[in-house]
Amino acid sequence: MRWVEEIIQAAIEKGEFENLRGKGKRIEWDENPFAPPDWQLAFHLLRSNGFTLPWIETRRELLMEIAELRRRAACLRETSSDDHWRERERAQLERQIGELNHRIRRYNISAPLAHFQLPILDCEAELEGNQ
Repeated sequence: MRWVEEIIQAAIEKGEFENLRGKGKRIEWDENPFAPPDWQLAFHLLRSNGFTLPWIETRRELLMEIAELRRRAACLRETSSDDHWRERERAQLERQIGELNHRIRRYNISAPLAHFQLPILDCEAELEGNQ
């Protein structure tokens, strides 16, 4: 494959790519590779009006909730004064991790490809900061 790179580099140096249509402009990727062709217009209209696919929105929400949960777990680790509060907060975080894992499992089923899936949270690792 090195010879392909050399040919491309030689063409760049000769200026053969200077007068291409659309040079310097952003490439618009309007097509959704996961959508059937007859749905392309619908997805274009949704995207143009600030909407996205449900699984993408769910992923975004889950990632925000995971970040918030980790922030609260860090606060719990750094606070050592009130044991009663710590126990109550830890129990609440454990319950929320369980609920979040349930939602992550449901999301993972709807994700179109494996690399979009989210890992299940390990309760102890999350609470101890070892995620």
